[in-house]
Formats: sequence, C-alpha cells, structure tokens
Amino acid sequence: MCNEITNNRTHCYSTLSLQAFEVMQSTFSTLQEEATERSRKLKKAYELYQKQRTEIRDMQIEFTRERETILDQMRQLNQDLKLKQFLVSRFIPPHFQNMLEKMATWDDESDEWKIKYLDKTGFNKHGATAGPVKKRGFKATLKSQVGSAYCSRL
Repeated sequence: MCNEITNNRTHCYSTLSLQAFEVMQSTFSTLQEEATERSRKLKKAYELYQKQRTEIRDMQIEFTRERETILDQMRQLNQDLKLKQFLVSRFIPPHFQNMLEKMATWDDESDEWKIKYLDKTGFNKHGATAGPVKKRGFKATLKSQVGSAYCSRL
C-alpha cells in the first residue's frame, strides 16, 4: 500500500511539474487567454490536492481504527493472561509450577507447548486422564488437572 502511495505521489508531483512547465513554455496571444489557461490548470491542481488530502484523511482514520483494534486485542489478551496466572497461582503449588516450567518446551511445528513425560502421567492432549476416573470429588478432579504425583500426597 505504501508503494502505491509513493508511486501515486510521484506521479502527482511529476504531473504538476509537467503542467507547470507547459504553462511556462506556452505562449499566449492575450492576457485573458493566459489567465483562463492558468485558472484551469490551477483548478486541476487544487482538485488533485483535495483528492490527496481526502486520501490521507481516510488513511489516518483506517490507521486509528486498526490501532484501536490491536489495543483492544492486547487488553483482552492481558486480561486472559492475568486470569490464567491467578488460577495457576491458586491451584498449583509453586514447586510443581517450577517443575512444569522446566519440563515445558515450545514446539514451532505444532505451535504449542510440549511437556516432557506428560504421556507417562496418564493425561491425554485435552488434559483429562486417559483411563476412567473411579473417584468423584475434589481429589479426583484435582488428580485429573494437576497429576497423580501431587495427589498421591493428599
């Protein structure tokens, strides 16, 4: 888009320069004829100026709109992050948080975090246990969310 603008500006400047050069080179038989021709050229240049000015204003509005959208997305992501950090800090003990952080690695190919040894805990990709949970209640729920290592100590 910037190349279009640059090319458009260059074209406008070259057109105006060419028009100004033509007006300077042309000879007129009367002053009235010269004034009419220059007035016509001036009106053309002013229309071109107004068109460029409108285009700039439209681009500024579009930029402002995009910036506000990005800022709203950033605010929402910040809010989501704070909620998730709060939940992790309240429900997962700090030593398990550190252990998970050490075992986690980012996989660029799948665009997700991989946790070493997660398959040995009985968790599937969606966070539920692989087998049926026989107990129902707080310990069973905690076990399905945190892992068997922590719940065995409860």
